[in-house]
Amino acid sequence: MTTTINLQTWEEFETAVARDLRFQWDWDIEMGVYPRIWRGQADAEWPLATTLERAVGRDLRLRDYLYLMSSVVPEVETFTGKEWAFPSLDVLNAWLNDHSAANVEKILEGFMVYLRHHQFPSPLLDWSVSPYIAAYFACREVQNRSDGLAIYAASTQPVLEPRHPLGPADAGVTHIFQDAVRTTTRHFLQQSVYTYCTRRVGDESRYVSHEEVYGPEERDEILVKYVIPSSERGNALLALHAYNINSYALFGTQEALLETAFLKNFALASARKSRHPEKDWRLWP
Repeated sequence: MTTTINLQTWEEFETAVARDLRFQWDWDIEMGVYPRIWRGQADAEWPLATTLERAVGRDLRLRDYLYLMSSVVPEVETFTGKEWAFPSLDVLNAWLNDHSAANVEKILEGFMVYLRHHQFPSPLLDWSVSPYIAAYFACREVQNRSDGLAIYAASTQPVLEPRHPLGPADAGVTHIFQDAVRTTTRHFLQQSVYTYCTRRVGDESRYVSHEEVYGPEERDEILVKYVIPSSERGNALLALHAYNINSYALFGTQEALLETAFLKNFALASARKSRHPEKDWRLWP
């Protein structure tokens, strides 16, 4: 079950995060891993859904998705000028017959991450080890007219569905890419971590929804959802810009630089309006 914490201001979120970061810092030193990962969504009502779920709208066999990945290798290699050493279909089939889903994808994770960062539908749900980067992605979509935005904090311990406490073959389970991978620079700029969920159905592994795996869980530490009013978006963007968290820092492209310039002006106007609603603030003076 997701624990939802409703906040009223950006400052309240920063206070809550400060407590988490103190705990995380101590844990990092002792254990060498991140205890929590963070994800921002522009609408608090949206489910935790991957781009593959949104594109296909149903469960997809791991085998089918790997075949789909293999079909775009020539285009990606041509554009990047890099050989990704993607295995042949015969090798893929042998792996799928002899290895678990997690082991197969561990070998292919660099290519999977590249596709996720470049808009190819993906079973990976992207997170960050930074709550502030996650918050930026929640605030970035200023055209969204939702009442609230959401920032999730998830445990990095693998999650099994509670009705399968010992993790039998058909259990729904999350897998996590947390190690450094050789892939697109955006992975490093955004301090990215990825999760995906699978279930065994007969002899096949299928990707399933995070909501299906996370949702029934009753342990509060598994998933926390901070909800902030959308009216705080401008204040949050101003604070994050001061921390040098913006589109240009996270993507490094000319398009991102121009988006950064726009959002800075939007944030200034939005923050002025929230503090002085009686005035007719415009986007630019």
